[in-house]
Amino acid sequence: MQKLIIIRGASGSGKSSVAHLLAEQLENCVVLCPDIFYHEILKNVSQNHKFKKAVYDSLFLLASKYLVECGYNVVIEGILSSIYSLGFYDKFFRLSKENGFDFKQLVLDSSLNVTIERNRHRKHISEEQQKQWQYSLSKSIRDKHEKIIDVDKLSIQETYLEVLSVISPCLP
Repeated sequence: MQKLIIIRGASGSGKSSVAHLLAEQLENCVVLCPDIFYHEILKNVSQNHKFKKAVYDSLFLLASKYLVECGYNVVIEGILSSIYSLGFYDKFFRLSKENGFDFKQLVLDSSLNVTIERNRHRKHISEEQQKQWQYSLSKSIRDKHEKIIDVDKLSIQETYLEVLSVISPCLP
C-alpha cells in the first residue's frame, strides 16, 4: 500500500532533513516541497494571489495523486501554514480514502527562539520573516489527526526516530 506523509513546521524544525531520511527508508519514495511549486513553477503564472493559489493547489494535489498512483510513496514537507487553513488537508484526506493509501500528517513544532537559532546560518531568511512564519503556523488550523512533535530539544536523528514511531503502521 502506498503512503502519503505530510510533514510541516517552521523553518529550521527539521522537516527537510527528516523527509529525506524517510525517503531513504521508504521504497520508491519522492519528497515534494510545496515551495518549488509555488516559487519556481508558478513564479510567472500570475500576480493574482487567489488565481496562483488555485493553480498551486490543483498542481500540487495532482502531482501527489499521480505519484502515489504510479506506485511511489510521497513525503510532502514544508511550512504549509496557509494551505492548511484553506482546507488543503481535507483534499489529501479524501484523496487517500478514495485511492486506498496510508496517510499520516505531522507537525514538527519548534519555539521562535529555537527557529531563529537554527536559521542563523541562513542569511536569506530574516528574523522578521521567521516571526511571520511562526505566527502563521501558530494560527493555522491543526487537525485532530495531526501528530505534533516538539522538536526544541531533539536532534535531527531523535526527531526522525520520533517520526518513524508515528508512521510505523505505514511502513512495509
